[in-house]
Amino acid sequence: MVWPPRLGVGGGLELPFAGRDAELGDLEGDLAAAEAGRSRMVAVSGAHGAGKSRLLEELAAIAKRRGFAVASARGVDQTGSPPMWCWRQLVSDLLSVVDPLTRASVVGAHGPVIGGLLTPDGGPDGTDRESASAAFRLMEAISMTLRDIARRRPILGEPR
Repeated sequence: MVWPPRLGVGGGLELPFAGRDAELGDLEGDLAAAEAGRSRMVAVSGAHGAGKSRLLEELAAIAKRRGFAVASARGVDQTGSPPMWCWRQLVSDLLSVVDPLTRASVVGAHGPVIGGLLTPDGGPDGTDRESASAAFRLMEAISMTLRDIARRRPILGEPR
């Protein structure tokens, strides 16, 4: 635990981590499994104010120190929000932390399908993004992109 609170990144206060050591230990076990090549998907749930975000902030800091690519995304359920916004954030974040050669390799392999996801305007006009088969191809490309990045470096995705 850090006490008293100290200035953190961006000048804000770094809050002490307290009361979730057992949960953090479980999540660190999941990081170790990912380092060993065994993937995990973990859902953290609880009441508002229970410390979920703080737990995940602590986990992200540990994961970064251990060499994980850490990316975050937040879904937006509002009229006018871009389609696939959460996935756009996640893939963009992950591609921003890999070296340029890896980025070129990953994007080159999946670029024709995933390219529109990575551009602010959603890609060239006339691209089929509405049909069920287009959605399937895009999700498959996202999955393969995540797989390709994870083969080079473990990944931790977290909500914002």
